[in-house]
Amino acid sequence: IRVIVSEPQLNQKLPRILAQESGARLVVLTAMPGGVPGTGTYLDMLRYNVVQLAQALQSARPD
Repeated sequence: IRVIVSEPQLNQKLPRILAQESGARLVVLTAMPGGVPGTGTYLDMLRYNVVQLAQALQSARPD
């Protein structure tokens, strides 16, 4: 497991523990426009999620 994905509306305790114990990166993606600052439109939300996921995958440990 290289990346664990969560949502900002959820409690981050379990995803954080899973990431720490597995060595995976934790990335928080939004499922709703406006779910995080700067994602007021659907397109903004998609851009945000793509950037966050790409950064997490690039910095994740190799297999």
